[in-house]
Amino acid sequence: MNLDNLKKDILKCVAKHDGQWSWYQLDRALSYDENLPIIHRLGEALRTLEQEGLICAEEIEGHTRYSLTKLGEQQVAQQEIIAA
Repeated sequence: MNLDNLKKDILKCVAKHDGQWSWYQLDRALSYDENLPIIHRLGEALRTLEQEGLICAEEIEGHTRYSLTKLGEQQVAQQEIIAA
């Protein structure tokens, strides 16, 4: 899985569970192929999405939760990334 596809999948998950999911939950949802080592790429992709202003991280009850920013919402809408 290339980084762009991973970023789209992350945006899809974050859109569906906006502000509710932590890194661990995103990792579990995106690890649909046990042969796919994304664990090290997930952190990179999350940092990139934050730097691009598409998601924001918020500390809630000791866990970092991810939400879409306005720009992230626009990106999801533009690319027709539907939260499955």
